[in-house]
Formats: sequence, structure tokens, C-alpha cells
Amino acid sequence: MAHDVLAVSEKGWFVSVYGAHASSEETYLLEIIREGGAELVDSRLLALAVGKELWRYKNSLSLEAEGQFVKHWGFERFSCSCSACGDPGWDWAEGQSYEKQNSGYSTHEEYNVLLILRWLKFPWNRYLITSFAFGEGLSYATKEPPVEINQHAINHGLDYNSSKFLNYLLFEITFALPQLSEWHAILRVHHRSGMFGTMNGVSGGSNFIGAGIKYDF
Repeated sequence: MAHDVLAVSEKGWFVSVYGAHASSEETYLLEIIREGGAELVDSRLLALAVGKELWRYKNSLSLEAEGQFVKHWGFERFSCSCSACGDPGWDWAEGQSYEKQNSGYSTHEEYNVLLILRWLKFPWNRYLITSFAFGEGLSYATKEPPVEINQHAINHGLDYNSSKFLNYLLFEITFALPQLSEWHAILRVHHRSGMFGTMNGVSGGSNFIGAGIKYDF
């Protein structure tokens, strides 16, 4: 019975759609995972992901490949306690507001490719099918995202790097009813970073927290 509940379709393909909000730049990835939440800012994304299961071990662990197309929009509010960063003398991005400390309107696309390890075996799966996934891959944005730009460093001439090309991570939890096992509700953390400066000298990045649906076919 449990085997039937956890079985995937013969082809093993899936498609996901999810929306997400960016967390503030003061919120780090480990804090989001540990505390289960973060302060959000007005920068959003909508993602379409298509993938395929490549391998499964005893209905407990699977390996998947996924590709994503992501559309970004919204203002990124730059928060800084430094009074000089609120001075209208600074030349900030188009669309900025010094009252709200915006560092630019974010309208760009993002493309991600990754491998995903997914844990499938939970004791309550006969009632609510659950999985937990970790993904690792590469991310390319069509412009340097405003949400990833350290405006304080730019304003004060400090050493700082941002990049279109960065590392990509995801953490995901999915839930499905046994009678509708091909449909899943998903909660996902969508993360870009320079891996502590190892990619293009970038020490920062961005975190988006979102939800959506996934369909197996």
C-alpha cells in the first residue's frame, strides 16, 4: 500500500509554478531555514520549473534534474542605519525613493539549472504524502538584481561585487493527498549567492520565500 502511495509516474516528469517574495538583506539563509520565516521586501518573482526524476532508491530517496525560468519585478527597499545613505546627494538607481531607500525597480529574468535530492519516506505518508528536497545548481540573471546590490558599499566606495552569474540553492517541502498524489502543494526557499566569495568574488546574494503547486506526469 505504501509503495503504491509513493510511486511516481512511469515517465517521472514534473512541472512546478510558484511565486515568492524576497527577504530583507539582513536575513541570512540559515536564519530562514532555522526560524521558518523572514522579514520580506517589495521584490517578487514568478517561476516556472520543469524537471525529471533520474533515479530513486527504495522509495526513500530520489535524484532529479530541474530547469527554471524566473520573472522578477518590484522595488527592493535598501535598509541602512547610516544617515548618509538617506542623503539625496547620492546617485541611486532610476525609480529610487530616498524616503523609502529604494535601490531600484527590479525587472529582469533569471535562468536556473540544478540537481535535486529529495527525501520521500515519512511515517504519515498514507495520510499526507510529504517530501523534503535540497537542490544545487547554477543561476544566470539577465541583469545584476537590485535586491542583491549593496547600496551602502556603492555609496561609500567600499569593496563590493555583484554578478549576473551565481550559485543557486533551493530547499523545498511538498504535500499531497493520496487520492490526488500527482498534485503537490510546495513551499520553497529560492537562493542565489556567490558562495562566500568563491564565485565572481560575490559574498552576498538573495533569498526568496515562496509557495506554489507541482504536477507529476
